Amino acid sequence: MKKYTVEYKSGDSRMSPGTSVDYMLVIVDDVELYAEAVAQDDESATYDELKASIIEQARKHGIDADILIFWYD
Repeated sequence: MKKYTVEYKSGDSRMSPGTSVDYMLVIVDDVELYAEAVAQDDESATYDELKASIIEQARKHGIDADILIFWYD
């Protein structure tokens, strides 16, 4: 079973241009899973929230979350 690494980075918001965010992104079989949250002083403060969002999106698309490799796991 192929595994997919979920990117965990910071950058500009897709939803609110000019806002700094932390985000997770992965593309599985042409399906993009993306989540963002406003960046915090602690770089890992948004990790759990973003991970939960990616897992929820995966389930909605019928993607087994076990094939996702997360940064801190």
